[in-house]
Amino acid sequence: MKKDLERGYAEDDVLPGAMEQWAELRENDSGRLQRITGTPSVVHIPRTVKPAQTHADVAGQRVGELSSTSPTATHSCSLGPYRGWIANEFGKDGQLAHWLSRMGHVCLEDGKLLAQGRHRVVCVHYRDHIFAIKSFGPQPFFKDWADFRRGSKARRSFEAAVHLRAHGVGTPAPVACLEKWAGHRLLESHFITLYEPGLQEFRQELVNLYRNEPHCEKLMSLLQTVARAVARLHRSGVMHGDMGNQNILVRRHGPSSWGHVAFVDLNRARMSPVESLRRRAFDISRISLPSDLLRVFMAMYFGNSPVPSAFRKWERFYRWLFAFHTKTRSWRHPLRTLRERRVAPDPAITYPPFKDLWLWDERSGQAIGTLRCKERKYIYPRINLLKIAASVAMASRPVHSLYGPHVKNSFSLPVAMSGRIGMTVHPRPESWSTERRWLERLGPCPLMVRFYHHEAPANWDYTIERVQELQRDGYSVSIAMVQDRRAVKDPARWAGFVDRVLGELGNTVEWVQVGHAINRVKWGLWTLDEYAHLCEPFASHAGAHKRFRLMGPAVIDFEYQYVVAALRRVQGLLHFDALSHLLYVDRRGAPENGQSGFSTVEKCALGRAIAQWAPSCESRLIVSEVNWPLLGTGVHSPGGSPYEEPGPRNNDPSVNEEDYASYMIRYLALTIASGHVERVYWWRLAAHGFGLIDDRARGEWRARPAFEALRVFLDLIEKSVFQKRLTMPNGTMGLLFRRPDGELIVLAYAHPSPVPYHPPYPFDGVCNVFGQEHGARKRGTPIILTGQPIYIRGVQLPITTTHGSDS
Repeated sequence: MKKDLERGYAEDDVLPGAMEQWAELRENDSGRLQRITGTPSVVHIPRTVKPAQTHADVAGQRVGELSSTSPTATHSCSLGPYRGWIANEFGKDGQLAHWLSRMGHVCLEDGKLLAQGRHRVVCVHYRDHIFAIKSFGPQPFFKDWADFRRGSKARRSFEAAVHLRAHGVGTPAPVACLEKWAGHRLLESHFITLYEPGLQEFRQELVNLYRNEPHCEKLMSLLQTVARAVARLHRSGVMHGDMGNQNILVRRHGPSSWGHVAFVDLNRARMSPVESLRRRAFDISRISLPSDLLRVFMAMYFGNSPVPSAFRKWERFYRWLFAFHTKTRSWRHPLRTLRERRVAPDPAITYPPFKDLWLWDERSGQAIGTLRCKERKYIYPRINLLKIAASVAMASRPVHSLYGPHVKNSFSLPVAMSGRIGMTVHPRPESWSTERRWLERLGPCPLMVRFYHHEAPANWDYTIERVQELQRDGYSVSIAMVQDRRAVKDPARWAGFVDRVLGELGNTVEWVQVGHAINRVKWGLWTLDEYAHLCEPFASHAGAHKRFRLMGPAVIDFEYQYVVAALRRVQGLLHFDALSHLLYVDRRGAPENGQSGFSTVEKCALGRAIAQWAPSCESRLIVSEVNWPLLGTGVHSPGGSPYEEPGPRNNDPSVNEEDYASYMIRYLALTIASGHVERVYWWRLAAHGFGLIDDRARGEWRARPAFEALRVFLDLIEKSVFQKRLTMPNGTMGLLFRRPDGELIVLAYAHPSPVPYHPPYPFDGVCNVFGQEHGARKRGTPIILTGQPIYIRGVQLPITTTHGSDS
């Protein structure tokens, strides 16, 4: 520490605001560092002791340095065979002092055992108090010799607790510490605190959430509470030294709130006026969290400031060092390791394997990943990659031969638009009546309703009732069966879930989607075989129920290699009536933007070619989920969940509400009019981070521009028939539709930049994407086409047209 002070601290080497927490330092004559403040505090342990000083001399000197006026002041005393220190608030109780002098008998005879290991923790009732007593076990002589000079574990724990209490940091109130010496050998040492009921280890709370309450919002609340407390600990000038999850205690106040964080096991704590980023990183490196949750925890620890790169570097180094230390533990302590292996693991404190972690985020309507990309790749089964590669090798030539004609024939055939645009709704008791009112404004479009395996059976029953209600009101309803990790680990429950839903709805729903985003491990599936096992309960229902049709495998994003492999894996087990795909533009912005040479139209053509090729699937393609995340919606956005770090985001897919509306109409027109997609389900009607309706405030729902744009699109186009793609200037798109009354409408827009357009045909008028008059009414009047689609109404034929792609 002295060397650290002599070299000084760089401004960026300290947690923001920490410098202001400390007064000026000076080194006193005896080599100890004192904090010069207006309030009394604990003076830190001397690094060396003069040879002439005995252990009792050192102890008395240090205790004398504790101010007698501090609320946590202490004084030394002799208690029978013990040398001890007692907090002043308990020091005047003579009966307590007598009771403490019998500590050895108290721990053995009166204590209720709380923890047993190298050290023993008991709980003892004494008069009006409940004390927690930690008795440290025997140790080798060289450690006794070191503790004779620096103080025992009990005394170091006591002094650290006094310091933390003086600075408003949570820890059980210190009562006393006792030491029993025989020369340089430490026979006994005890640390006594007030027992605080209701506190649980951070480790236990995490395990409970992982196993029993896998809800992201609860986990984020817990992490935020602990991160703030750790930052407060470091600002007080203390490095814990052994900040494992088991040494952080928390109290749960409600379903999603925690508080009163208390730090225990303080014998390794070091007190110094300024904690560098390196020392803070050492402490954080002992906290055990999956890698992506650790990223979130560190962001919370630094509050509204970005995590310094130096901190990340040191944290990774110390975490690697600690992992190596843990792996070599069996070599260093073979007998202890053998004893521990004979004891069955306690499920209350045993973390699930990384593969079995599954968390649901209601705010963004998705499961969240708990691991960073590097860790996922490390544990991902290599055999699954080989199976995917083999499937692609077998399918590449026939799929490519089918893909070319599909691309060439894009927009070349008439397409009836009726029933092509679907909407996903999210029935919940607290919001369903409001969502129904908004749904009715869109008209009777096809609907998709999801059933989630992770929810309680009562939620399944409620959703079943809502589906039946929608069917009675004339809606065509399809359902999606969404898995979690438990569906793989507990196949009997998954089969019961499928039986329960299809037993009620199997004869009435239009489509049933098997699984969801099966190529994303955060949704619970790690291999193709696991998906095949999820398909097994549907095989029997497919034969029993003739009215509904199956679609799958519900892969997300432009990862058709996984589609090919999944279809090949379920061949002979299940036959899909359509290939369903969650076809996002995948952070490319506009739907016309390319990804590896494929825009949305080319992606749809490739998906249709795969469906046509696969023996386990009919030649239909359904896009069962698509949207754009919205800017400014924070953790409610799929791009911002589960925690929005400060600073700019790289490759952010979020868009503003106006672009969202324009992209949506363009996506729907391109996918359906191209002739490759049978139906598109928009995800979803009401959601703050990505929906057509902002449902953030109950009773104050707000329609976004996209809602009105879709309502106009359905009113003008939904009953029409797509005719052909018009010859248009470069960088523009024009799609011709014929309404039931014979009116011809051209949907037109420009991408990527505005283009003046002179319609070569008579027309009656122009309206924008929201149905408002655009202004141009006469032939020859230029129309400035932008990314926002317009409708040119009352078009009069004949006009010159071409099929296929624009030049």
